[in-house]
Amino acid sequence: MTDKAGYVFVIGAGASFELGLPLGYQLKEKVAAALRLDPDDPRTSAWGNRVTDALRQLDAQHITPISQLEAAANAISESMPTAESIDNYVHQHRGNHNIALCAKLAIAYCILGEERESKLKLNYERKDREPRINYEGLDGTWLLPFFQLITKGAAVHDLHARFEQITLVIFNYDRCVEHFLHSALINHYRIDVASATTIMERLTIFHPYGKVGDLPWMGNDSVRVSFGADPNPSELIALAKQIRTFSESTEEHARDATVQRIRYALDIAQRIVFLGFAFDDMNMELLTPPSDSTHKDIAHLIRKARIFGTAKGISTEDKDVVERDITNRFAVRQMSLLGENDGCVDLFSKLSRALKF
Repeated sequence: MTDKAGYVFVIGAGASFELGLPLGYQLKEKVAAALRLDPDDPRTSAWGNRVTDALRQLDAQHITPISQLEAAANAISESMPTAESIDNYVHQHRGNHNIALCAKLAIAYCILGEERESKLKLNYERKDREPRINYEGLDGTWLLPFFQLITKGAAVHDLHARFEQITLVIFNYDRCVEHFLHSALINHYRIDVASATTIMERLTIFHPYGKVGDLPWMGNDSVRVSFGADPNPSELIALAKQIRTFSESTEEHARDATVQRIRYALDIAQRIVFLGFAFDDMNMELLTPPSDSTHKDIAHLIRKARIFGTAKGISTEDKDVVERDITNRFAVRQMSLLGENDGCVDLFSKLSRALKF
């Protein structure tokens, strides 16, 4: 845990949406298709075959009978039209292990498929070089100005200290930000994979609800799969174990070291930037230190954060509610939330001077 006050970027589904990944209501439709196991149903996704293979493997390993898993998969698929999101549905059925397991299998497979079709997919057309991201295709997204912000004026030897000041709290299951930053460092500074990895290790990155595995260059002892990978049943089962539900995260808040580190980072931050974040009550609670927190008291006395963020799709009336909620949870020196029509890329153009290092 670092004691260096710096920047915390809180990244929500809206940020990934700008890169071609689904929002909650779109993901639930894809999960429903993946878990619709009737091959004669025209709405059944081809992905469902992959999930079915994983379910059969769990049955063959005598972990869970296939009949129970199929019942859970059908229940999820048939309930998605009335569900707010797949995450909320699992939370409403907390304690049902089979519902959670089937949902996680479908989420992992769908997210990897969405990575594969996103704006960050690798271009394999050039045979004379390694596959790379089409950076020109990212024009108009927030990732390019974000990279320009965090590397502004920095030579490669300056990046270690610069990146130590940055914490990313990513509420999404995908690895878009990590994939982009690692690739962009290699491309922009003409360094090798190992050097880019060393720089990336200076960042502090949290995924409160887990992610679909580590990327191959990451040195963690977790499941590692390529960006947009097409996993086999064993890999899919392993990846599902990396996903955490609302309920699992909520129940573990008090004892989860990761959550405590996130809260501490927000407490000592000089700037907090919300990107594509919906300010959902449960997620805001995860970010908020308890009222009797010692380091929260110190933070209120010594420093206050400058808070910036997007509020796309949030009405003026609801934005007032969000701003009051933020003020009640954090020590705020200045707050600037953009309007309901402004996306993540707009934040970096409209607040470039306020955000600079």
